Amino acid sequence: MSRIAAFLMVLILAAAGGTWWWIRSTLSEVDARDKPRRQEPGRPERSTASGRGLWHFKYHAEVADLEATRQFILKEPSSTPKIIASVERTVAMGKETRWRFAAKQQLQEILLAFRACNAAFRRLGPDPSTRPEYFDQNGRLHVSWRVHLLGMLGYRSLQDQFHLDEPWDSPHNATLLARMPDVYRAVDEPDDCATTRFVVLDGPGSLFEGGRFSSLDNVSDPVSETMMLAMLPKEREIPWTKPDDVVVDPVEPLKAFQPLGENGFYFMTVEGALLRFRPDATPAQFLALLSYRGGEPEGTLQEMFNTGDRAERARKDPPPE
Repeated sequence: MSRIAAFLMVLILAAAGGTWWWIRSTLSEVDARDKPRRQEPGRPERSTASGRGLWHFKYHAEVADLEATRQFILKEPSSTPKIIASVERTVAMGKETRWRFAAKQQLQEILLAFRACNAAFRRLGPDPSTRPEYFDQNGRLHVSWRVHLLGMLGYRSLQDQFHLDEPWDSPHNATLLARMPDVYRAVDEPDDCATTRFVVLDGPGSLFEGGRFSSLDNVSDPVSETMMLAMLPKEREIPWTKPDDVVVDPVEPLKAFQPLGENGFYFMTVEGALLRFRPDATPAQFLALLSYRGGEPEGTLQEMFNTGDRAERARKDPPPE
């Protein structure tokens, strides 16, 4: 086997290993999913110093390895255009696999914090009837749920520094914008960015409808087919302390994600699976996935993927004229 072929085999195995890694991580988290994540006395506080966290460090280290191998093969005199094209595809696939795995880990960490909040308070966030000072005159939080969730994520001291009864951009709270924990920072963003792409979905029948927080105890739709969190495209990122999320229009529900793009967008279910909403899916399917007690039968996701498969086949094999 030539050296070029050997490196190609390594790249292919590395890309395939991402899938195995995803399965292994999912299985290892089964026992931990329902455990509270509250900041407990004596539990070490997580660092909010600038720099890459666990997900970021691993992602960038592995991407650097892929890129180094790619550059080595491109410089080989014996590399043919066919080999180069194969290497480019494999490296791109490997980078996407590692990015998706990191996003899944981060979203699951946030989901676990929400579950801990639900276990402690029987709802996913503050209750305006008991903590009205946290809400403005329109019934919206002064600061984002991301700030209120900090204690459940292990950043209690950072949360305590916020004035939760003041707007997110008040003179005091504005000074804390640069302290964004790594869990809210996408791995392909700069280390010092203070904007996030992780959001909740505020729409008809959602767990966060009207900016309020429902309880996971009330979810009656299949948890494997109910949206909980989503990821915005890079162009739509928002300050992490700002109480701003995706507000879904009941008439044009996909308008909030336009332009949707050929890859759609990623979302996480109540169960903790990272899935992609396909651009070929319908607004009705989106609303069915959004609601947590809409009464839709199990199979909405399968229907969505089948719709996408049919559209993909139609593009590849157009009917004869």
